[in-house]
Amino acid sequence: MSLTKIPFLFTGLLSGYTITTPPQPKVATPDLHRDVKPFERWFSATVRIHSIVLKVLTCVTPVLETAVIIADHFPNHPLSKLILSTLVRGPLSLTRRITCSRAFLASSAVGSLAALVRFQCYQTMGRFFTFEMSIRDGQQVVEDGWYGVVRHPSYISAALSLVGLGLMHAVAGSWVRECGMLQTRAGKSAAGIYAGLTVYVTLSMAWRSREEDRILKRQFGEEWEAYARSVPWLWIPYVF
Repeated sequence: MSLTKIPFLFTGLLSGYTITTPPQPKVATPDLHRDVKPFERWFSATVRIHSIVLKVLTCVTPVLETAVIIADHFPNHPLSKLILSTLVRGPLSLTRRITCSRAFLASSAVGSLAALVRFQCYQTMGRFFTFEMSIRDGQQVVEDGWYGVVRHPSYISAALSLVGLGLMHAVAGSWVRECGMLQTRAGKSAAGIYAGLTVYVTLSMAWRSREEDRILKRQFGEEWEAYARSVPWLWIPYVF
């Protein structure tokens, strides 16, 4: 087991924190867009709860794996013994299986690069990027950056990042998989919650994409229609 895995874990932690942290404060209820369907009202009302749960799971897991890696390098320290006895479900030799496997590196790359795209979307939209659906004073149709490639780059990048960050801790070479944590009740529960929320949030963002387009079309009219003709794809060019 090599310490070289720690920078990738830290990058995963930073990526998880980025995609689940709202770049702007919560939109006040009176400022939420009123002409939305019931599901969007529900999603806007609960999106920050989902984000907190996903943030905990994406940030705590790499911290625990890092703790196991460091403890394994200093096995005689009392704190190391406590960490290893708690976080390794089986013989301590299982820690030798924690590696930078190709699957781990690929998952890390997807999760981190997608998080970078989402962060760039935050910067492009500025104060107009909110987790709740709203149109604020001075808002315009944005065509810069990734918004010139697809209409909802922040949604596809968030979905890809969640998948990549999740797979980092499920593939061969990961602490969760190699040290028996997926066989524990806590591990199964955490994995189930993460997978379920990832699917739910991804489908919700896909649905919101069309709802958002409907609202923007009504708000900006011909300006939005010209943008939609220029950028016809919602998430993936030539696919969706």
